[in-house]
Amino acid sequence: MKNEVNKIAKDTNYFLKKFINNQNSSHLINAMKYGLFPGGKKIRSKILIDFGSLFSIRYKTLIQIGAAVECIHAYSLIHDDLPCMDNDKIRRGKASTHIKYGESTAVLAGNSLLTMAFEILSNKNLDLSEKTKVNLIKKLSECSGHLGIAGGQYLDLDYEKKKGISDLKMEERLKSFDQNVNKNNQLIISDGFTNSLKNKDIEFNLIHSLKDFEVSNEELKNFLSLGKSEIRNDLLMRLFIYRYQANSLQTFSEISNYSNDIRGKIINTSPFRAQIQIMPEDEKQKLIKLFENIEVDKKLTSDLIIMNKTDKFYNFTINNKKYNQVYTGKVYDIFRID
Repeated sequence: MKNEVNKIAKDTNYFLKKFINNQNSSHLINAMKYGLFPGGKKIRSKILIDFGSLFSIRYKTLIQIGAAVECIHAYSLIHDDLPCMDNDKIRRGKASTHIKYGESTAVLAGNSLLTMAFEILSNKNLDLSEKTKVNLIKKLSECSGHLGIAGGQYLDLDYEKKKGISDLKMEERLKSFDQNVNKNNQLIISDGFTNSLKNKDIEFNLIHSLKDFEVSNEELKNFLSLGKSEIRNDLLMRLFIYRYQANSLQTFSEISNYSNDIRGKIINTSPFRAQIQIMPEDEKQKLIKLFENIEVDKKLTSDLIIMNKTDKFYNFTINNKKYNQVYTGKVYDIFRID
């Protein structure tokens, strides 16, 4: 399976590079290539080829159709990262297209990839009848426009806008509640699956809590599995969802940033094993440096700590000079500030 996916990805990229190189040069070509290559796992192309093979469609023809779909996908990601959309600065472990080339160039590069998809499908070298080509273009247009990707993006932005207004109202209510009733502050180490916090906020909450608990540097390193050949880290999945996904086709950063004993395991891991989470060494060092330099905010110091003993997160010792253990049971330990 892995070899098959690798071959599809290689053949798709080869076709796209050849198709682009045969076009007249323009100022947008480099930005288009940047947003398009090396690309993701090509799962869309794999699904397309699997279905196409059921109807005895030639592999070469399916690669061309898959390339058009990948152009649409790349265009959607470039636009999705824009400041007016999700405002993401990183895509596939490197700077987003608008960070690299500027916002206006990214918009035009995305538009160009969208139209290039239809160039591919209408090309005379695509071994399909004219009627089939028209049907393909029609379907892909519908899936890309206001009834598909663009419409979905609008709904996403509209939800975030309404959610932002709702969050502001909730924040005002909580602030009022805090001023009148609750004199204590809370810092929650959040589950990435159930909140919309940015990664930097999740990192801050995690490291600040560990600093507040006065765990040692050694415990922090063990907590991050520094130097260990742990191929699956449930904690990373819980905190950061799929941020540190690592397999033969996708990693958070360059393979050289992973420890030697892990690289081989990553290379041999199927791209369909999305649950595999491995933090690269430079990311671990970043969190360790944050831990060493961060100062505990007294406003965020916990008065009460409730730890789930069955949770893998609870694998360090809370400083008993600062916190008294007031309850212990089979599932929970409760600590209170001294």
